[in-house]
Formats: sequence, C-alpha cells, structure tokens
Amino acid sequence: MTNEDLLNELDNDFGSDFESDAGGDDVPIKQTIDSEEPENLLLILERFILNYKPVIYSHELPNNAADIAPTYWQKSTLLRLMEKGQDERAALLLSKLQPIIQQEISAVHMLLRKLYEPKFPELQSIVTSGEDYARVIQHLEHESGQLNIEKLQEIVSREQMLVLSMAIQVGYDKDAAVSSQISNLLPDSIDLLLQLCSIHQGIKKFVTSLISNIAPNLCELLGHEIAATLIAFTGGLQELSEIPSCNLASIGKPAYLSHASVTDQSGVRQRGAVYHCKLVQDHPVSVRKQALKMTCAKAALCARVDYAQSSPRGELGSQWRTEIAVKLQNIQEPPSVANIKALPIPEDKPKKKRAGRRFRKYKQQFQLSNARQLQNRMEFGKQESTFRDVFGEEIGMGMVNTLGGQISAGGYTKAIPTKLRAPMKERLAAASKDTESFFFTNSDNRADLLKSSAGGHDKNSNGRGVKEDVSDSNHWYTKLMDSQGSPKG
Repeated sequence: MTNEDLLNELDNDFGSDFESDAGGDDVPIKQTIDSEEPENLLLILERFILNYKPVIYSHELPNNAADIAPTYWQKSTLLRLMEKGQDERAALLLSKLQPIIQQEISAVHMLLRKLYEPKFPELQSIVTSGEDYARVIQHLEHESGQLNIEKLQEIVSREQMLVLSMAIQVGYDKDAAVSSQISNLLPDSIDLLLQLCSIHQGIKKFVTSLISNIAPNLCELLGHEIAATLIAFTGGLQELSEIPSCNLASIGKPAYLSHASVTDQSGVRQRGAVYHCKLVQDHPVSVRKQALKMTCAKAALCARVDYAQSSPRGELGSQWRTEIAVKLQNIQEPPSVANIKALPIPEDKPKKKRAGRRFRKYKQQFQLSNARQLQNRMEFGKQESTFRDVFGEEIGMGMVNTLGGQISAGGYTKAIPTKLRAPMKERLAAASKDTESFFFTNSDNRADLLKSSAGGHDKNSNGRGVKEDVSDSNHWYTKLMDSQGSPKG
C-alpha cells in the first residue's frame, strides 16, 4: 500500500468536516491523521508544509480567529510527532515549520491589536511582543482594568510596567463601545496566540534536543540552544548555509522601541541570537563587537560544513571556537612595553685617535693660521703692540710685528687662497677680462698700470698653467691703489 492510498483511507475514515467545540460553534476539522506511526506523521506534515498557503489578512474581521492560522489545526499531529519521532528527519521538518508559525503569530498579533485598539491604543507601542501583548490584555480583562503589580512583573519588564501604569490612567477606556463580533473574537484570539506560542516553544525545545546530530559543528561553536534558534528562524540547515555571515547577527533580534535603549559601550545594535551565545557574553563589553563579528563568520562556515557533512563529529567547530577565544584574549592583553636599557658604564681609557690623509685635511679646516699662532705668543721683556677694533676693545698683537708677520688692520690675516675647480676658475678669468677691457678704453695712468699688470698676469698664467693662484689676478687693483696713494688720516 502506497502513501497516497493510506492518506485516502484516512480521509475516508474521518470524513466528517465539522465538529462542535466547547463554545458550540462549528469549526472545520483539519486534522485527518489518526495514525501513531512516526513515518505517517512525517509524511502528512511534509505534505502540509509543501501545500501550505499563508492566509492573507485583510482589514475585514474574520468569522473565526483560527481561520488565519492553519497550523493550529495540526497541533495534535505536532504533539504526537514530538513524542514519537525522535530522529533527525523530524527535527529538520519541524525546523522548517518554525517560520510558518512565526508568520501566523504575527498575523494573530495584528488581529489582536486591531481588536483591542478602541480600548487601549497606547498598549501596542508599549508592549511589542505578541505573547506579552496577549497576556497583558488577558490580565486587564480579568482584573477589569486594574493592574496587579505582582502578576504583571511576570509578564513585562520594570520599565514597561512603569510606562504602562502611567498610560493606563490616561489612555485606557474601560467602557469603550465595541461590537459583539469583537467581543467574541477577542478571547479566541488571545487563546489562539498563546497556543501558537506554546507550539513554537515546544518545537524549539524538541529541535534543540536533536540539534547535535544535525549540526554538530554549529553546536560546538554556539551551543545547542543558539544553533536550534538559528535553524528554526531560517527554516532549515540548507537555508542557514545560504545566508552570509553579515546577516547572521540580526537573526532572532527582538523588537524594541529605539536603538538608544539597547546601545552601550559595546556599540552592538544587532543583538540577535548569536550575540547571546556564551562565546560572546563571556568577554568584556569593550570587545563584544569584535567577538560578534568573528563568531558570525565562523558560524556561517559551520553551517556550510554541517550541510555538507564534512565534519560529523564537530572537530572544526571546536577548533574555530578555540581560535576565536585565543584572538579575543590577545586583543585584551595590554601592549608590550619596551625594556628601558641603562647607559653603558663609561670607560676611563682614552679614545682611539684617527689618522690618515682625510683626517689631516679635516683638521686643517679648523687649525689656527700662522698669524694667529704668533698673535697668541708674547716676547719676553718687550711691550706688546695693540689696536682697537670696531667695538672699542683693545686687542693685543703678540709677536706678529716682532717677527715680521703680516696682518691686516682689523687684526685678521690674509685670506688663504681657496682651491677652486676648473669651471669656477674659468668664470673668474672671464670676469677679470671683462673688467680689464673696461679700463683699457681709458688713456690715463690707470690704463697703463692695468696694461702692465694684465701683461704680467698673462705671462704668469702661461708659465704656471692650470695650477695658478687665482688670488694673484686681483693684484692690479692693489697696485692701482698704491700708485694713487692712500689718504692721510
């Protein structure tokens, strides 16, 4: 007997399409499976997921709240499957059903907000979670608009309870006029939403218990619960392996009012399921952003490895977990401080003296001239001749005049001719010729002196060759000034 024949027989056995519920209304019976065999339950559930078509919720109110949640009619099938089908196939199939249940929870939540908006419109902005929203409404209806702080603390946080206590005094309208249809749909919608959330939690626990066989590397990296959450939100291991690592951080992120309420020193906004894993939470807040990026990158690799079944024992997940822990530990270490070395003990022995041609030339640049050496000496028994410089200070001449040394009136010796290169010598010679040609045009005594000096210069230059002392080329000016006579002071 094939599976199709089995389904046809089951449909024939349970041909009744309606059954009376506790309220007396006739509701359609969608559960047509009474078989206790896990294979049959898996087959029917797989057929349900394949043929599932989401109900498009319109602005018109439905006749029955369960009409917008077809998964509700498969409740008994899911419960029997979780009791008997303890295998990987059941876990994967139920993980694919998780997004469908989430979508139906959102649809029922939207219907519930529309039903309760005339009484308390601010409640949907204070409590954003569907399950918490239904429990708060159930509490308000049961307490007739009064808040029981002890019971309410089990449902919402302290901040939400504080805002809710202030908003209920202003925005809650207990005597708001509602139609009979809304009054009938409101308790059914609350019960439906709570039952769907219960089914969702049961499937999550069931998938968590078997997730180590499906995704061993992902469990080693993130833990069983976080791995089951990722697979449940994406709809399966194949779908999870196709998601890039940059999008994994936002999976499972709860809804909140603003980013400022959840932002701290870590700077993490996408606080999804991966952010709450032990690998991220065990480290300080300052490095959690880096820890989240590393963990998401390795989680994407683990999902692909598990889908390909390359590492069935989870060795890669354990290895990557250790690598992330080591990197985060290195980040937290303080920077290494360079050792301060003490100066070496100075030695008393004299330093080595250099010698050679280069060192002698270097010392000649700073040595005293012959005139300065004579000026620093004094002849015994004779008075030293002195002169005053431009600042009025008296400067002694020492043995310069005694031994016939030549020194200028300013107290400085004659300039020592500098060694010039060939291009500079050519430029100086050209400049001298230009000056001489200017004076040759005159016919006075200066021209005769210049001619004689120029002739002597040419003669000397021919005799000396290239190694001529360039300073002798200016002797014509000195002779000219001597012939005219210096003014008497």
